[in-house]
Amino acid sequence: MLTIHHLNFSRSTRPIWLLEELGLPYKLVKYERDANGRAPDALRAVHPLGKAPVMVDDDLALAESSAILTYINDHLGGGRFAPKAGTDKRFIHDEWLQYVESSAAFPISITVIGSKLGGLSDGLKRFAEPEVANTLNYISSALTKGPYIMG
Repeated sequence: MLTIHHLNFSRSTRPIWLLEELGLPYKLVKYERDANGRAPDALRAVHPLGKAPVMVDDDLALAESSAILTYINDHLGGGRFAPKAGTDKRFIHDEWLQYVESSAAFPISITVIGSKLGGLSDGLKRFAEPEVANTLNYISSALTKGPYIMG
């Protein structure tokens, strides 16, 4: 059975959501962050990065949520939550899937972490604020085409 190693306040809610939407069985192993907001060392025993989510299915262990989502959809979900592989629509889908993990997440994470640590320095503010605005504008412009970004 597929196992999801879930850390509170992490992107591991993404594969859990997809598994629930697809109605697929899975085992959930929960972890709590320490007082410094870090994942416990026990996660390193599951995957060398020591981060969550981690999906384990037989001998395969994956640690990036977008890779896990693609695996679940393509391998276990019959491709129901993504356009057909190899099509332009699928490439756009994958771009959005990876965008939230990379380009969008970075400036937003800086802002969130900075607020938890008492605020951003002026230099980080000058970087993060326009990047967050650009990210939100990009997402908003995609939503002008319909109620959903990817259908």
